[in-house]
Amino acid sequence: MRASKLWMMAVTVGCALCAVPALAQTRATCEAYMATDPSPIGIPTVSGPGVAQRSALLAAGGKLVAIGARYYSVSIPAAFYTATTPVVVIDLHGTGGYAEAEWTDWHTAMADKGVAFIALSWGGGAPGAATDTEVYSQIKQILSDLGANCPITTASKWLMGFSVGSAISFAVMIRDVADQKLLRGQIAISGAAIGPLTTGKDVMHATVEANRSNALAVGAQSCW
Repeated sequence: MRASKLWMMAVTVGCALCAVPALAQTRATCEAYMATDPSPIGIPTVSGPGVAQRSALLAAGGKLVAIGARYYSVSIPAAFYTATTPVVVIDLHGTGGYAEAEWTDWHTAMADKGVAFIALSWGGGAPGAATDTEVYSQIKQILSDLGANCPITTASKWLMGFSVGSAISFAVMIRDVADQKLLRGQIAISGAAIGPLTTGKDVMHATVEANRSNALAVGAQSCW
């Protein structure tokens, strides 16, 4: 009897020391995350129309998040939480673009359809722009960090690129198919590049060319 009581005491103490399970990602946890430090110190500044665009994004409940020396914006409309098929769009801007400009162009259409919108400021078209490898690494980190707070695990995730962002999106999709297959498909808009770039190949590096004859490089992915 005494041994039984000692065993029960040990179990009780042991359970008290067990790790507390993480809270489920809900609208409440997501909105709390979005409202916490939405414009952190150290985010690269914007100029010209970007100043007003950034203010509008933040006023609409958007959030800016640092990622290395760069940053991205997140916008999650109320309709996302009740969508039958929730969708997350990850966007790559064109030459001279930035996250806030993409949000300005797309947030109304995305919000109307309940789509969560993430825009990377990846430096496309400028010296020192992120490579497709770096962009894909950032996408993985973004989805992991956001997924720890917001209910995006079962959402359909799409990669969208505009202009030179469209060009590099092909290389990023190849990276994903060969890695975690996080993305359901790709939306390529006006895939072009201007000086000093000459073709989309400049920002794709060797990734696309090396896979040109590989029919499975983007196998099972949808593309618009």
